[in-house]
Amino acid sequence: MYKSVKYYYNNKPPVEQNRPDVIKKRTAYVSVGYDILLSMQTHILKNIKNVDYKPCVGFDDFAKINSIPNDEQSRYKKAYKNMYYRINVT
Repeated sequence: MYKSVKYYYNNKPPVEQNRPDVIKKRTAYVSVGYDILLSMQTHILKNIKNVDYKPCVGFDDFAKINSIPNDEQSRYKKAYKNMYYRINVT
């Protein structure tokens, strides 16, 4: 244990907690619109009874239908998968 403590104290720089240049600003949360959430829900409810339906395949179909931009796809994909999980569990 002595060697590991010695390693960390010798090789790691000290952390200064209250430096203003170290503090990162939080990015603003951008929510998914209510109309998109409703269309996601109707799309999932319509297709969940299919045998080969998976959330990743369903989202690809949903993105084609609604023409979602590439820069927002990750946010919408997460919302779609969360919606699928909430519907599938209940």
